[in-house]
Amino acid sequence: MHHVSTPPPTTTKAPAAPLQPTTAAAGINAFALAFLADNVPGPEPPPQPLQDCPAPLPLPENQAPNTHPSPPQQVASPCQQQPNQQVMREPRRELTLHDRYHPSLREFMRWHDGVDYPRDCHFTREQLLQITGDDFYRWCKSRIYGDPDVNETVVPPIHYRLHSVLAWKRAVSHFMPTNNIQWNDAIQQGNLTQSSAMSRLVKAMRRFQTQRRGVSSQVCRPLTPQEYEAIIEACWKIDNKELALCGAAFFSMQLSMIGRVDDTAKFREDDLKAYEPYPDYGITA
Repeated sequence: MHHVSTPPPTTTKAPAAPLQPTTAAAGINAFALAFLADNVPGPEPPPQPLQDCPAPLPLPENQAPNTHPSPPQQVASPCQQQPNQQVMREPRRELTLHDRYHPSLREFMRWHDGVDYPRDCHFTREQLLQITGDDFYRWCKSRIYGDPDVNETVVPPIHYRLHSVLAWKRAVSHFMPTNNIQWNDAIQQGNLTQSSAMSRLVKAMRRFQTQRRGVSSQVCRPLTPQEYEAIIEACWKIDNKELALCGAAFFSMQLSMIGRVDDTAKFREDDLKAYEPYPDYGITA
């Protein structure tokens, strides 16, 4: 008696469905693609084939040739090909402490003097020494509450949080001539950002912020790995292949750097090197 073995039926596995971006990632995808579209150049147009120069037209029978021709004009010929001129991007200038802190000082002096100072203005030592600790204290309250006479120990902050006030203190203190001296309320001299009134304001704002009263935090939640994968998949579907490659590579590198508890923003241009097999597209760090 013979036994005939039949092969098991073959089953075909359906292809995995592509990842669909979540609602939170959809807005991030739009922002990321818009950023890449504004910062990554598109593909260069294909070179046009060379055309034959047209032959000179014959003169009419009743027209004599010009024996005194005029100087030749510079006319572009279709036979002449313009070389591809690559525009080099200038490196971004690193901001100094003066550049970072000067806008806050300029805003404070505009409120103090009632003058709309230009961006390149320079404040003299005499102007800065005329500022008192109460002036800076009232300016901070006018920005936080909209009223410099409000009681900060009773009213929660309305427009700003504590980290903004601390940034204003650092900025204005950077330009004060006597910023290394403790503020003295009796003689009105020293570092005006360290007055007793400012200490009371900072303490009150920290208490309200701990109680979750006042201005809510604007910190967004971090992306999930699934959302990062959805962003990369969205980048690969872009019709512009160069833009798709650049976007997918950027977010892939960012995801790998987050996995090793690092930040891509800390990379310097000197740390990035060209990848030898593909120097035009690949980089290594």
